[in-house]
Amino acid sequence: MLIKKIFYVFATVTVFALLAMTGCHTHFQHGSHFSPEKRAAIIRKIISKKLDLNREQRRKLEEIQNEVMIKHKEIFNQKQEWFDKVLEQVTADKIDKQELTELFEKKHEEMASMQQFIIEQTVEFHSILTPEQKQKLANEIKIMQERHFSE
Repeated sequence: MLIKKIFYVFATVTVFALLAMTGCHTHFQHGSHFSPEKRAAIIRKIISKKLDLNREQRRKLEEIQNEVMIKHKEIFNQKQEWFDKVLEQVTADKIDKQELTELFEKKHEEMASMQQFIIEQTVEFHSILTPEQKQKLANEIKIMQERHFSE
């Protein structure tokens, strides 16, 4: 039973992390490019419609989305700085192993922090859903799995 709950939370976290961070790129292929904010708004509308969220749930989802977008901007800014430092090491006459190790350790810590943040946001969102909405969400996860992760 605990394993099922852990799997369900992990699957939900994965879905929302993918939605939050990639903006469902597959829905917007073929030259249509939107800002992260626009993609997040579109995704929020899709989630609201598919799960038939009420007004309070939509408000909470928007609040969660705004928090995720703030964190996304922080991560994006840090990512460019990280790549610049890695490129600096690559173009140097000799790579400083200690500095490169520290860069990767810091990146790992940031990723772990983001993972924990996404888990917290997912748990918060999950807590406002009705049992029927949770089942709809599970069905949507299965559909995404079949579309994107099956052979």
